[in-house]
Amino acid sequence: MLVIASTTYDRLSETFIRAHVRHIAPSRTVLLCREDGGAAALGGPVLSDMRGFAQARGHVERVANAARFRWWRYVGPALRGVDEARVRSFLHRHGVTIVLTEYGPNGSLLRVACKRASGPLFVHFHGYDATKLAKEAGWRRHYRAFFRGIAIIVRAFFHQTSLYLTLKRVKRSQRCTLLITT
Repeated sequence: MLVIASTTYDRLSETFIRAHVRHIAPSRTVLLCREDGGAAALGGPVLSDMRGFAQARGHVERVANAARFRWWRYVGPALRGVDEARVRSFLHRHGVTIVLTEYGPNGSLLRVACKRASGPLFVHFHGYDATKLAKEAGWRRHYRAFFRGIAIIVRAFFHQTSLYLTLKRVKRSQRCTLLITT
């Protein structure tokens, strides 16, 4: 079973993600959705709202979530605690053997959960996450952390090789493969 994880599935600019859901393994795909956007329309089991913190219901909670978000981005954007257990339970319940995340930040979000669930993590980089975010010191640190344990990095453009070469400072003996798609 394959799980495809994305931030949302209903943006017009992300038709390729919906195409992945429909064409990679159509009858054997479940979905993880960071926000609650359009995943149910694609059919199949869905786990959504994986933000790492609860939706704000008032002004005080909005301020608290803003502080949590800044801390989360600095310390490590990985699901922890109840949210991580929720994802691992979903993966085990549906017999998921492969996790494909769309975009680097979603790979960072699911890194710990996949490691503890013993499932291989495939990260599909696109453009912004591989070029702009990789220039920020915090994201470089987070990307290095998950390069140590992922199975394959999928990148869409040749120029993203520099991202991989700059960030991948791990021993050759560690399992990490680069898959190039054009």
